[in-house]
Amino acid sequence: MTIFLSEVVAVAPMCLAVSLVVTLILRYAALPKAAEQLRKPSDSEEAGPPLNSLIPSIPPSLGNDIIRMHAQDHYVQIVTTKGSSLLTEQFGDCVEKLRKLDGMQCHRSHWICLGHARDVTRKGSSYTCTLSNGDQIPVSRRRYSELKARHGFGPK
Repeated sequence: MTIFLSEVVAVAPMCLAVSLVVTLILRYAALPKAAEQLRKPSDSEEAGPPLNSLIPSIPPSLGNDIIRMHAQDHYVQIVTTKGSSLLTEQFGDCVEKLRKLDGMQCHRSHWICLGHARDVTRKGSSYTCTLSNGDQIPVSRRRYSELKARHGFGPK
């Protein structure tokens, strides 16, 4: 029995030290993930539900801050602050799904988030909306008055 106790006393400190090191490594490895979960969402993210909950085919890596989307043949291109993606969705269905967000269809093939609209310019009889990322989107004459009323700016 004394031999057993002497071996336990000799091995126990080493086992405790190893388990403490492993615990600390695992805890600090989990900190970046926990910090990201605690990160306060931006104003655009607080405006509505997660984007991929509205349109499940949107990759989660694009985030929730949508800038615009537009129809390309039988596809829809979604542009967010984190990138863009081409979806096999119908444009009209996507517009309907995004009703909860603060945006509008400004042209037959373009939808914009009003929080990213920076300016509207007029060239001849056509209007163009400049977005926060520098994209210039056509605005139909029919939908210009709604854009002006909802965002509060006019053509230059």
